Amino acid sequence: MNINIKTDKEKFFLQYLNVIKPLLGSKLANQEIEVLSQLLYYNNEYKDLDVKARGIVIFDYDTRVKIMEKLDISYNTLGNNLLKLRKKGFVKGNTIKESLIVYPEKKMNINYNFTLT
Repeated sequence: MNINIKTDKEKFFLQYLNVIKPLLGSKLANQEIEVLSQLLYYNNEYKDLDVKARGIVIFDYDTRVKIMEKLDISYNTLGNNLLKLRKKGFVKGNTIKESLIVYPEKKMNINYNFTLT
Protein backbone atom coordinates (compact mmCIF):
# COMPACT_ATOMS: atom_id res chain seq x y z
CA MET A 1 0.00 0.00 0.00
CA ASN A 2 1.28 3.49 -0.87
CA ILE A 3 0.05 6.70 0.66
CA ASN A 4 1.08 9.84 -1.20
CA ILE A 5 1.40 13.03 0.83
CA LYS A 6 1.86 16.44 -0.78
CA THR A 7 3.76 18.75 1.51
CA ASP A 8 6.34 21.52 1.64
CA LYS A 9 9.80 21.52 3.24
CA GLU A 10 8.74 23.03 6.53
CA LYS A 11 5.64 20.85 7.04
CA PHE A 12 7.61 17.76 6.04
CA PHE A 13 9.61 17.65 9.28
CA LEU A 14 6.50 17.84 11.47
CA GLN A 15 4.84 15.11 9.41
CA TYR A 16 8.01 13.01 9.49
CA LEU A 17 8.25 13.20 13.29
CA ASN A 18 4.58 12.35 13.70
CA VAL A 19 5.03 9.28 11.49
CA ILE A 20 8.06 8.00 13.41
CA LYS A 21 6.79 9.11 16.83
CA PRO A 22 5.89 5.56 17.96
CA LEU A 23 9.46 4.46 17.19
CA LEU A 24 11.17 7.16 19.24
CA GLY A 25 10.87 5.26 22.52
CA SER A 26 10.12 8.39 24.52
CA LYS A 27 6.86 10.20 24.85
CA LEU A 28 7.06 13.57 23.18
CA ALA A 29 4.44 16.25 23.77
CA ASN A 30 3.01 17.95 20.69
CA GLN A 31 4.88 21.17 21.41
CA GLU A 32 8.17 19.27 21.78
CA ILE A 33 7.55 17.69 18.38
CA GLU A 34 6.82 21.10 16.88
CA VAL A 35 10.05 22.55 18.29
CA LEU A 36 12.06 19.52 17.17
CA SER A 37 10.55 19.76 13.69
CA GLN A 38 11.69 23.37 13.45
CA LEU A 39 15.20 22.39 14.55
CA LEU A 40 15.25 19.71 11.83
CA TYR A 41 13.95 22.25 9.31
CA TYR A 42 16.76 24.69 10.10
CA ASN A 43 19.28 21.85 10.14
CA ASN A 44 18.21 21.14 6.57
CA GLU A 45 18.28 24.83 5.61
CA TYR A 46 21.90 25.12 6.78
CA LYS A 47 23.03 21.66 5.64
CA ASP A 48 25.90 23.15 3.63
CA LEU A 49 27.61 24.32 6.83
CA ASP A 50 29.83 21.94 8.77
CA VAL A 51 28.15 20.31 11.77
CA LYS A 52 29.64 22.64 14.40
CA ALA A 53 28.81 25.85 12.52
CA ARG A 54 25.34 24.52 11.70
CA GLY A 55 24.66 23.85 15.38
CA ILE A 56 25.71 27.37 16.30
CA VAL A 57 23.35 28.86 13.70
CA ILE A 58 20.43 26.56 14.53
CA PHE A 59 20.55 27.35 18.25
CA ASP A 60 21.42 31.05 17.75
CA TYR A 61 19.10 33.68 19.20
CA ASP A 62 17.95 34.83 15.74
CA THR A 63 16.89 31.31 14.77
CA ARG A 64 15.16 30.89 18.13
CA VAL A 65 13.19 34.07 17.42
CA LYS A 66 12.09 32.64 14.05
CA ILE A 67 10.98 29.43 15.77
CA MET A 68 9.12 31.36 18.48
CA GLU A 69 7.32 33.45 15.86
CA LYS A 70 6.46 30.43 13.72
CA LEU A 71 5.09 28.44 16.67
CA ASP A 72 3.67 31.50 18.47
CA ILE A 73 5.45 30.66 21.72
CA SER A 74 7.47 32.67 24.24
CA TYR A 75 11.22 32.53 24.81
CA ASN A 76 10.62 30.68 28.10
CA THR A 77 8.34 28.13 26.43
CA LEU A 78 10.96 27.48 23.76
CA GLY A 79 13.64 27.15 26.42
CA ASN A 80 11.53 24.70 28.42
CA ASN A 81 10.91 22.56 25.33
CA LEU A 82 14.61 22.56 24.43
CA LEU A 83 15.40 21.49 28.01
CA LYS A 84 12.89 18.62 27.75
CA LEU A 85 14.33 17.57 24.37
CA ARG A 86 17.82 17.56 25.90
CA LYS A 87 16.69 15.50 28.91
CA LYS A 88 15.06 12.98 26.56
CA GLY A 89 18.23 12.75 24.45
CA PHE A 90 16.91 14.28 21.22
CA VAL A 91 19.19 17.32 21.52
CA LYS A 92 22.68 17.38 23.01
CA GLY A 93 24.39 20.73 23.30
CA ASN A 94 23.96 22.32 19.89
CA THR A 95 23.33 19.11 17.97
CA ILE A 96 20.26 17.11 17.10
CA LYS A 97 20.28 13.36 17.61
CA GLU A 98 21.88 12.02 14.44
CA SER A 99 19.35 9.25 13.86
CA LEU A 100 16.57 11.87 13.51
CA ILE A 101 18.31 13.94 10.88
CA VAL A 102 16.91 13.60 7.41
CA TYR A 103 17.44 15.66 4.27
CA PRO A 104 14.26 15.47 2.21
CA GLU A 105 14.39 15.25 -1.54
CA LYS A 106 11.70 16.11 -4.09
CA LYS A 107 10.25 12.63 -3.64
CA MET A 108 10.97 10.55 -0.57
CA ASN A 109 9.81 7.17 0.71
CA ILE A 110 9.56 5.87 4.25
CA ASN A 111 8.90 2.13 4.33
CA TYR A 112 7.44 0.04 7.13
CA ASN A 113 7.52 -3.74 6.98
CA PHE A 114 5.18 -5.64 9.26
CA THR A 115 5.79 -9.27 10.17
CA LEU A 116 2.88 -11.02 11.79
CA THR A 117 3.77 -13.77 14.23
